Amino acid sequence: VQPHDHEPVRQACRALREWSSLRLSQVEEVDYRQLSRGFGFEHNLSVAYKLCRGVRKLNLAHESGGKHIPLSGARLEQVLRRMRMVEEVSLLGRGSPDLVKALCAASPTLHTVNLAFSKRLTDDHLKPMLEGCPNLRSLHLPKLQRVTDATVKRIVQCCPHMETLNLSFTAVSGAALELLG
Repeated sequence: VQPHDHEPVRQACRALREWSSLRLSQVEEVDYRQLSRGFGFEHNLSVAYKLCRGVRKLNLAHESGGKHIPLSGARLEQVLRRMRMVEEVSLLGRGSPDLVKALCAASPTLHTVNLAFSKRLTDDHLKPMLEGCPNLRSLHLPKLQRVTDATVKRIVQCCPHMETLNLSFTAVSGAALELLG
């Protein structure tokens, strides 16, 4: 990585302190909007992946009206295996079966996932993530109309620490919601 390559990462990684006193290894949040600037999404994600190992929040949400930047499940898995402290991932509007499967690479630290508006996802797509991430405490699935009672049953079985579950505008029945207590 060349010294000039750090500028997009400085834009991409928000932190509590000023950049002048911050080491890249201490960055805690990487945001999609900033990753899209400067040298481009893939390059900036690559730099963040190499230098920002302490990232706790990874926001890769698809921005409404913004340019869609493809992200493969293999690439996300590679990033999550390197950023071993990731606790929160947002794939709002861009969740696909391969991206959801890649989330298992962040286990056991992953506790919050936002897949809202990822309309292609089904119960079968969520199964590997729920089984592979037992420490999930917060899961946001609104507008996933193909999600049914099967997902609620799997959450009850696999995610005993669940505290926040958003299932609005899904195909989940009232009977399944009663399983949540």
